[in-house]
Amino acid sequence: MGTNKNSIRLGDQCFFKYGKTIRKSEVAESGAYPVYSGYRIVGYLDTYLYEESQLIIVCRGVGGTGDIKISPPKCSVTNLSIVISPNDCLDKHYLYWLLRSYDTHSLRTGSAQPQITIADLERYEIEAHESLQDQKAIAHILGTLDDKIELNQKMNQTLEEIAKAVFKSWFVDFDPVRAKAEGRPTGLPPEISDLFPDELVDSEIGETPKGWVLKPIYDLADFINGAAYKKFEPNKESLGLPIIKIAELKSGVSEQTGFSTVEMGEKYLIRQKDILFSWSGNPDTSIDTFVWQRGDAWLNQHIFKVIPTDDVPRSFLLQLLRSKKPVFTEIARNKQTTGLGHVTVKDLKEMQIALPELQSFNPALQTLEAIHERVFLCEQENLILSELRDTLLPKLISGELGIPDAEKFLEEAGI
Repeated sequence: MGTNKNSIRLGDQCFFKYGKTIRKSEVAESGAYPVYSGYRIVGYLDTYLYEESQLIIVCRGVGGTGDIKISPPKCSVTNLSIVISPNDCLDKHYLYWLLRSYDTHSLRTGSAQPQITIADLERYEIEAHESLQDQKAIAHILGTLDDKIELNQKMNQTLEEIAKAVFKSWFVDFDPVRAKAEGRPTGLPPEISDLFPDELVDSEIGETPKGWVLKPIYDLADFINGAAYKKFEPNKESLGLPIIKIAELKSGVSEQTGFSTVEMGEKYLIRQKDILFSWSGNPDTSIDTFVWQRGDAWLNQHIFKVIPTDDVPRSFLLQLLRSKKPVFTEIARNKQTTGLGHVTVKDLKEMQIALPELQSFNPALQTLEAIHERVFLCEQENLILSELRDTLLPKLISGELGIPDAEKFLEEAGI
């Protein structure tokens, strides 16, 4: 692979256009074609502006200004983004990876609401490979990794929907109990069907299966809150263990993550596969249940480390907390002040659920456990693929790593 590169001015090689102004009232929650606004899909329309996927840069809005994105095909793009259309000398997908290797966030101006203009982009200078063949090869290699990551994400979405549906049917709607009470088959294997009673009875929370007991969620686990951030004496030199805030739960460890060498003890230590429940923050984006994917780390406040009691299977507790997300969100919203809401220990003590003898339900819960394990393995693979992609990106863009070497590397990695 050749490494000849040219310094180019984006305005000489690309055409720029702001996205279209689309009112919230025009966008539906579901529909045929996605509307891409800023850094995410915000809704759907019955028509679309672009047949092919588009290279865009987030130019203003809440967060993400300067992010480089590839939109979905057959979509619309709002005026929170600028569409970048390269000429025939630049491959669109190569330019996507090239711009990701640059600090496009440095183009932002303004403090109250940072923005990037077309004029800013036109003046921006970068170094690009001369050969269109080399550009396409680089884009293909990096895109292969991204495609595998996306495939795993879609698989996990399907698996999580299955787990959600199974849990709701068995432990929320009590479908097997209702079927047996009405003399209908449950559709389950006999060893699982036999676990459910054939009668519903009245309780404080409505109809529940006969013989099941009511328990508050708080009694099913130890909910350990993290420590205040300052107590960790955080450093930015990556010394010690990362301090996990809600930002790290949602986006992973980054350059903004604080680290600590302070020995805080086992109570605040989180390990791989620990269940973490973020109980404070924006009700719609922060109140959620997570499974920690990485190595040892420190637990910041506003997050519970959730340890199931000895008689509560982990798979049941994890899916229970996830099933209650809409309820937790509403609780937090009702307490919302200055944009933040929270779910307290008191709330967990007051929220009761109907509970069978869980140890006897192990054959049924193995279904959930298998799904959770598969999801975990896919997410682990994605962490590895993301690190590989981020390692290859600067080496391929700079020419340090040639295409034959990269292709061989991917082949040996089984990609």
